[in-house]
Order: sequence, then structure tokens, then C-alpha cells
Amino acid sequence: LYGIGDVWHHPTALVETLRSLRARVPGAILTAVFEPRSNTSTRRTMQDAFMRALSQADEVYVGAVNHPERLTEQERFDPEAVTQHLETMGLEAHFASTNFGLFEKLVSRNLPASTTGTPRVVAFFTNGSFDGLLYRSVPSATPATHRAQRSATARANPDPLPLRSRRSTRGEPPDYSQTR
Repeated sequence: LYGIGDVWHHPTALVETLRSLRARVPGAILTAVFEPRSNTSTRRTMQDAFMRALSQADEVYVGAVNHPERLTEQERFDPEAVTQHLETMGLEAHFASTNFGLFEKLVSRNLPASTTGTPRVVAFFTNGSFDGLLYRSVPSATPATHRAQRSATARANPDPLPLRSRRSTRGEPPDYSQTR
């Protein structure tokens, strides 16, 4: 079982990451766990693109839209419709109304790792931390490991703590030593 936390939340980035993972671990069961959290991913205008991107995985878990009250129902990404559409394409797709519920589904279906010997890659796509569940489900994706592995150009909050709590007031880099 491989767990990977990724900060990408645009459909093109999801497609490229999933293709890369499939090439990197051929024959693995590829599971995408997606949290519609960014301004881009919470909008219905991007829903078709996200459906196409997520269809690159073998299994998909989609969480609830972050701050759904900020958009009307017509403007808001519909995770239930996405999972239903993916199921019509023959993919195993799951939705939960809370991140904790999604985590429960993921763990019950994917842990322990496959007994068939087939590797499983679980990729988390969010610009947050799934309410901290990412770090609980994939111990190797601790904030310190995640920071060390992400690219210098990634712009996201990899920690379960809010970004504002880590910022220095004097323009200095944030101090990560107290995050755990």
C-alpha cells in the first residue's frame, strides 16, 4: 500500500499525476481521493473536467464540497453526481457527506493492504488535509515528510494546522518545528 498526498486541485494536474502514478507503479490498483476544496474545484463549471480526470483512477473517493454555503446549488460542484457518473463508466466510486465518513469508507475498503499481492496506490488530492485525515491514514505523509517531498512551486497548505497559525508576523519564513 502506497499513500501519496498531492496538493494539486486542477483537473489537468490530477490527470497528469494519475498518469504518472500509473506509469510509476504498473499493475497497481490506483485509488484517487479527492476533496473539492479550492475555488476551482468547488465550482460546477469544472465538474466535467474533474470527472474526466478522476476517471484515470481505478477507484475514486470524493468528499463533500468545502464551505458549500458560499455557492448556490447551481454553482456548486456536485460530488454525488460525479460519483454516480463514474460508476456508470464502470469505476468504483464513493461519496460521503463528511471527510470522516469518506475516511471510514476508504479504510474499510482498502486497509489492510491487498492480500493478493497487487500493490495499491492511494493518492489524496486536496489543497488542505481532509480535516487532518490524510496524516492519520498515511503515516508516511506527515507534514514534515510532505513538505520535504513537494515541489518548490507547490502553493498549498500541507499541514493540518491553518496557514494563518504558522505565518510569521515579521515577514520571516514560518516555523514548522512546533506543528507536531
